[in-house]
Amino acid sequence: MQQFTLALILAVAAMAQTSTSQTSPATASVSGLVRDAGTGAPMPDIVVSYRSQEATTDAEGRYTLRNLPAGPVRITAIGPAKARGFGPRASKLVTVSAGQELGGIDLLIRGFAEISGRIVDQNKEPMADVSVRLIAREYSLGALRYVYAGAAQTNDQGEYVMNNVESGRAYLLEVHKGYQSINAISESPANPKLRRPAVVPTYYPGTAALEGAQALTLNPGERRDGVDIRVLRTQSFCIDGVLQSGSGLGKQNFGIAEMRPHSGASGSGAMFFAIPGGSTGPDGKIRICDLHPGDFTITVTSSEESDTPAFFGTAAVSIIDQDVSKIFVNASPRVNVPGEVVWEGTPPDPPLTSTLNINPRPMTRAPYHGEVRLIRAPIPGQFSLDTLFADEYSLQINGVPDSAYIKDVAYGGHSVLREPLRPGTAVGEAALRITLARDGGRINAKVADKENKPIGDAQVVVMPASVASEGVLAAALVSGQTDQNGAWSTALLPPGKYYVIATELPVDKSPESIGKLWRSRNKCEEVELGPGAAAQVTLAPARLE
Repeated sequence: MQQFTLALILAVAAMAQTSTSQTSPATASVSGLVRDAGTGAPMPDIVVSYRSQEATTDAEGRYTLRNLPAGPVRITAIGPAKARGFGPRASKLVTVSAGQELGGIDLLIRGFAEISGRIVDQNKEPMADVSVRLIAREYSLGALRYVYAGAAQTNDQGEYVMNNVESGRAYLLEVHKGYQSINAISESPANPKLRRPAVVPTYYPGTAALEGAQALTLNPGERRDGVDIRVLRTQSFCIDGVLQSGSGLGKQNFGIAEMRPHSGASGSGAMFFAIPGGSTGPDGKIRICDLHPGDFTITVTSSEESDTPAFFGTAAVSIIDQDVSKIFVNASPRVNVPGEVVWEGTPPDPPLTSTLNINPRPMTRAPYHGEVRLIRAPIPGQFSLDTLFADEYSLQINGVPDSAYIKDVAYGGHSVLREPLRPGTAVGEAALRITLARDGGRINAKVADKENKPIGDAQVVVMPASVASEGVLAAALVSGQTDQNGAWSTALLPPGKYYVIATELPVDKSPESIGKLWRSRNKCEEVELGPGAAAQVTLAPARLE
């Protein structure tokens, strides 16, 4: 009897094991080396991951990433492990089949570079405790913007070291006076001749104009020494006026900063600085002094104990060669933006059960607490953005079904697909409409050399032929990385004419990179993509102009 019971248990266990093996999909693994792109040396303690799967490289830089699903997967290497999320990174697209053990998938990490130097005043005396800031130039939603991307502080000898500078990309360097608190009513003399000079934000190698700054491009692991800047000073000016929230005077919080550069996102990251500011008295009056000539933005929020202001407003002020008087800034309440997701043409049958993820982000500042939240909109269906202010936002929309593409995003009947969303500016129907369409096609690209050998890690760029400027090109282009077989495919694209090009160099939204793509359109393959079509194109890497 005992033997029969044991046999029965073993049989049941075997059946369960067989059932599990039949229902559980076979997974794949990827292995290889992580090396320094500059020196070729293996890199230990690098985290290699795909979603929740992780592996850390050993002393020889080797890794094995297991339990990967079949199909295209993007693996990412970030290091070192103790500084995850802040170290240099590299990614690679690989395509694996069920049960495959794919080896030889190496990743090259372009190590951070370093800039150091000394900051002095007009008398060549060291300037202690001033901010040295890294600035990225990047096209964003049709416009060229100057965005902070790093910072360092000088010591008592005026020396600074700027770490974690991304290599291969051009940056500007700015010296900025580091102060945060401002009195609402300055005690600076009324006579400009009696005022102390103002410190001018100065750009390397020693200019007050952003357009006159010299760009710095560093190699992986490079240490660029002797990047010294002599700070400029000028006659100082004042701004006076009244701030209010809603329709009444009262204590207001305010801030003032140069229009350019500004906080925000660039590349794959974002950086935000608190702007100088303070609080007014009950009369809402301000007199802000020690300002240099230039363009400024004054920000006003209602004074409350909560981190979330009820009122928000901004005003642009330009100082040329004299004080600016009688400005008035009114902070407005939050703007409610109703919205809907609609289909163009025949909707899918059966209807979709998924949602669009809509995430509005302020473009030039950090969001206030409670201002930004993820909205899940039904497809089709209605939603509401009710926590926004009258400011500029970028709309991040994810979760588009594989069988669709975003045809347009319109606010008040005006397309903001490639422009910032400005709540409160719509005329007429002040609603946001996201239109999805299903008539698109795909471009399947293969990149190979002259002997038809596939080239992995190549960048493929797809550009609509209809774009009329570099700024619009940066917003409209689609790019991706080929897998180990030299293959990459787009998501669904609108029907139309496209230019397609491959390059072995990184592609970003900087004016240098976008300018090269713009000038290289004559080297592209032309693709006419029809409704529902799948266009095949074979490319050799091109040298961008």
